[in-house]
Order: sequence, then structure tokens, then C-alpha cells
Amino acid sequence: MVSMRDTTSPPAFQPLQTRLQDAVDGPYPFTAHTKLGAQYLPDACVFPLQTSAACVTGVGATKIAQSGVNWRATDPFIVYTWLDCPLVGSDPDEVRERIRVAHEHGAPTVVETVFWTGGDFNVSQHLAEDTPITEVSGGSIVTLQTGATTITGTYDVVEAVGVLEETMASCYGGTPLIHVPRGATAHLVNSQIVREQGPKLVTVGNKSVVIPAPGYKRTGPDGAQAPAGHAWFYATGAVKMWKSSLEFYTRDVREFLKRDTNDVVLVAEQRYMLGWDCCHYAILVKLGGVISGAVASPS
Repeated sequence: MVSMRDTTSPPAFQPLQTRLQDAVDGPYPFTAHTKLGAQYLPDACVFPLQTSAACVTGVGATKIAQSGVNWRATDPFIVYTWLDCPLVGSDPDEVRERIRVAHEHGAPTVVETVFWTGGDFNVSQHLAEDTPITEVSGGSIVTLQTGATTITGTYDVVEAVGVLEETMASCYGGTPLIHVPRGATAHLVNSQIVREQGPKLVTVGNKSVVIPAPGYKRTGPDGAQAPAGHAWFYATGAVKMWKSSLEFYTRDVREFLKRDTNDVVLVAEQRYMLGWDCCHYAILVKLGGVISGAVASPS
């Protein structure tokens, strides 16, 4: 590009806060095996049972087993960046750096969208899903995708967060994660439901972690968009993230160039994978100001 104007740097980039990556366990690196996916046994999804006496024959209630082994699995997906721009007049290192920066600035949002919707290829595990998917691996049944349990009714933000926290407490002994679209943050703050705790938002009182990720959408478990003025919230147990190093699939400047068009074909790719512990709930929330009416009937 030839111009009389001075060439300068763009405005300084300020990363967004309170993201999915700020609340996950990890990220952990990919190994040779995890590139094909991972499976795990959630260890926080069973509550002890009760009895009236120690294990003495003929005394007290009969002890029974809790639920059996419930394997979970998750599959990886790839996020890539390709800036289609001419190489002529550009330094190869500069081109590589521009693509790296563009990828690192944008990848977290794409990862959040895939985690909410499943992305273009319905990757598991993702939040907005009502159909569980299982498979058999090594003779065991493995849950590849859980279907969200939908809490019936339509709630305002105060009721919705309270119901999710109470419901999660009945199935998970750890700190729940509440996933909400970014636009819900103002309503949560206005209702004094959340406060900042380092890079996270947590609920006042119970300290559940609220994730208003920029890439999160408003779609429900059936994939449909929420009605106008509404949004879906989801709640899960802890989320684990795997993240590979950034890879460029060209070795030197000779492989950067598509010679018939002089365009750069330098592609930066990165693998991601996410999975959560235990529960998976969804609730439809009406956003807006102060809402009067009966519980689960905000209008």
C-alpha cells in the first residue's frame, strides 16, 4: 500500500476481563493422546448416604451403594487464523507476528462461542444442548455430551441466580459456575448480585463464579434463540480446559506465498478442549428493570 499518510501502530489492545479462561481449571497442554480427545471420572458428583448404625449384622439400616462409575469424555476442536494479505513489501517476521497477535486477541471469543453452541461441528462438550450423547469405550458407557436439565418457567435475574445456586447445591459439593451472556452483566450488577473477586465475578454471599463471556450467546438447550429481552443462563460444575501451543503450518517464507495471487497462506492453528464436572442446568431469564409478579412469571 502506497500512501502519503504516516504508517503508525494501532491503538493499544486492552484484553477483556471476566472471561471463561479466567474461571477454568487450566489450561493444560495437549499430549499425543489428548489430541484425539479425553475421558475422565468426575469425583465430586456423589453425596454420602445415611444410616442409623455401624456395620453390624442385624443392626441398623442396610447400606446401599451410591451410583456406579460414570465416565465423561470430551473432544478437541481447532481454532485458526489466516490473514489474507499480500506478502510483497512486508517482512516475513512481521507477517507472522501480525497473524499471531490477531489470533491471540480473537481466539478466546471463538472458544467461548464453541463452548456455548458446539460451533460449526457440534463439538462436545457444550452448554446449549438438550440431547445427551453416549458411546461405549473399553466396555464402559461414556457420556460424551450431557443434555441440560431445563428449569421450567421464566425468571428475573435475581430469582434465576438463586434457583441455579440452590439447584446446583443439591447435586454438586463444589463451587458452581454460572454461564451468562455478556449483556446480562449490567442487570446482575444493578441487582447487586455479583461483585469482582480478582479476574472473576462472584455472587454476593455464596461466591458462585459467574462467567459473562463475550463469546456466549443467548441460545437455549434446543439451539433456538431466546425471545427478545430474554437470555438463557447455564450452570455447571468446574470446567477444565486443554490448550495447545500455537502452530504455524509453514516452515519459511517460500511457503508463505500463494504464487498465482501473491497472497499469504500462513495459517496459525491452536487446539482447545473443554469438559465439566457433574451437573448441567439451564434456565430462561427475562432481562430488564425491576420485574413484579409471581415467582417464575416475571411479566
